[in-house]
Amino acid sequence: MVGERTGETAATAGFADITSADGNAAALARLVVARVLPASAPLLYLAGEQRAGDLEAALRFDGYDVRTVVVYRAVASTELSPGVRAALIAGEVDGMLHFSQRSAEAFVAAAPPPGLSIT
Repeated sequence: MVGERTGETAATAGFADITSADGNAAALARLVVARVLPASAPLLYLAGEQRAGDLEAALRFDGYDVRTVVVYRAVASTELSPGVRAALIAGEVDGMLHFSQRSAEAFVAAAPPPGLSIT
């Protein structure tokens, strides 16, 4: 069982039997509780170093033995790439999407070009 984005990635990689929670860590915890008995076996949670929700705590509260293994770490870039800088300076970007406060803060810290208005 996976979250929505991991499910999409797994499908793209060719996995066929994917159960997606279609939401956040709380939705994934609800899905696990609905489909897996707590005493059946330990659950392996492959996770990032920084996580928005506390899936482990939610599942442990319901009696699950959760084994968390950190398998990746996101490291913020300290500067914008030359292509991004050029596109911003040339006014070729109409908008920018940030999916987390962390990504927005990383963008602001990457020292946008002089004269760029960030609103």
